[in-house]
Amino acid sequence: MNYPTLNKAPLVALLLLCAACVKTDGFELPNTDCIEPHIQATKSVESLAEFATNSAQRYAAQDVISGWVLSSDRERHFANSLYLLSENRQTAFKIAAESTGLGHYTRTPVGTKVYVQLENLYIQQQNGLLVLGDVFDEKMGTISKVLLHKHLIPTCQQINEAELISELTLVEVLDSEKYLGKLVALGEVQFVDSAVGLPYNQEGSTATQRQLTDRAGNTLGVRTQKQALYSTDLIPSNSGKITGILTPMGYSYQLTVRFERDIQLTEPRFETPVEASP
Repeated sequence: MNYPTLNKAPLVALLLLCAACVKTDGFELPNTDCIEPHIQATKSVESLAEFATNSAQRYAAQDVISGWVLSSDRERHFANSLYLLSENRQTAFKIAAESTGLGHYTRTPVGTKVYVQLENLYIQQQNGLLVLGDVFDEKMGTISKVLLHKHLIPTCQQINEAELISELTLVEVLDSEKYLGKLVALGEVQFVDSAVGLPYNQEGSTATQRQLTDRAGNTLGVRTQKQALYSTDLIPSNSGKITGILTPMGYSYQLTVRFERDIQLTEPRFETPVEASP
């Protein structure tokens, strides 16, 4: 008996397509069922930042800004905040927002373009960074889950995070305020001698700052909260590159890592002229 010949080409193509859609560990992919919102920006992030002051104030106009998502709470950092970069990739800003569902990353993964409806949100300059949120007891707080869906509108547009990263040296970061709130990758760095072998977050602490150094002995704190999935891992002795969001710490800066994969210390350790505390 002769059986009909099966054309395998469509099946192979389907399998290849499915394989391409599999989520790679450490990366976030957009929702394939996304529907593009019918909205457009009416105000730039830069002009909004100029309008904001050191006091929280309600924004009454029906304006909209747009930006690209930089942060992620997938590994439990940035649980109640989103860091974004303006659509022109010039200015960073932060949205203080209560996490929804499994986290912000399920709705707004890194690299997603979003719109922000400003009406009735509060805006404030905090340590040189524009912050959007709500007010509780006359202080800036987070936007509730209920209101967040009204104010934060994700689009179907997404770009590779490599297009959002500023590749810098430690000196460049320390010498300029323009990188505050941005996603930066620091090359040729390592943790100071006294931090090597310690956990990223000290046991019993809600958060710990460990010092990063370059060949010249310049230092920058790396903040790890206890809920981060890698918080109990031990700090390696190797040097290399670390990527994270440059966040304010009082009148100074610190680096907050998003994922364990952001820590790429794979090169031999180098000598430094200055030793700093962990």
